[in-house]
Amino acid sequence: MANADQPTTLRIRALASDAAKVMLSKQALSDLMAWGLKKEDGAMNQTPCPLCGKNSLTEKHGEYRFEPPEAIPGGAIVVTDATWYECGACHEQVVPPALESAIERERYRRLGLLTPEEIKAVRERTGLS
Repeated sequence: MANADQPTTLRIRALASDAAKVMLSKQALSDLMAWGLKKEDGAMNQTPCPLCGKNSLTEKHGEYRFEPPEAIPGGAIVVTDATWYECGACHEQVVPPALESAIERERYRRLGLLTPEEIKAVRERTGLS
């Protein structure tokens, strides 16, 4: 369903058993923005969804709720004051890198793991990097 102008660097991850979210690299989000995802008078222009191709992608603001797999304790991950994009036709969500990073940081915290940034800081303090 993709056309030649559509960004090709999308990567899809199954993040929950009942829905797939579209996670975009910084370059893919930049490509999508250049491809036509622009705000005009508070509304999105007719931008096709990268998955279904329908012209119903809209920008969303507010509290973003993510239901992680059972292996991640603590229930829903909630990111306040988030921005993401959602298709009105297929209800897939395009998650920008900043929101993906916030979800990943919380996932690391819940699992008792250091984030990549924390690992880098430890390695620099100890002279291992």
